[in-house]
Amino acid sequence: AMAAGNATLKALLETDVFERATDNCSHLVEGLEKTITDHAWPIQVHRKGTMFGVFFSEKPIDSLSDVLACNLDVFPKFFHALLKQGIYWPPSAFEACFMSASHSKDDMNQLQDAVISSLKTSFMA
Repeated sequence: AMAAGNATLKALLETDVFERATDNCSHLVEGLEKTITDHAWPIQVHRKGTMFGVFFSEKPIDSLSDVLACNLDVFPKFFHALLKQGIYWPPSAFEACFMSASHSKDDMNQLQDAVISSLKTSFMA
């Protein structure tokens, strides 16, 4: 198991796979943040490397108590709106999303459009 882990880490360092996944995540999150700002939606998006999350809150998210204070009633609407579009988002408001390097910019644009559409649906419902 250790040898496999070391081999994986070595392969990741020798390719641009992590950089591509990070770029995909940046592209998605930056587009979401712009739309969220343009609509003045009470949403916080957090990102670190290839991991990101969406929180339905007007206040910044800095702790577990901040997460627990989010509007948890909006998340199921958001989640199901994504499912209707064929997007399999983590099923809990407390889970993070992980980006891969396998997706193209077109894939990222389609995902971004689906998320934005689902956010609109969630706030109108």
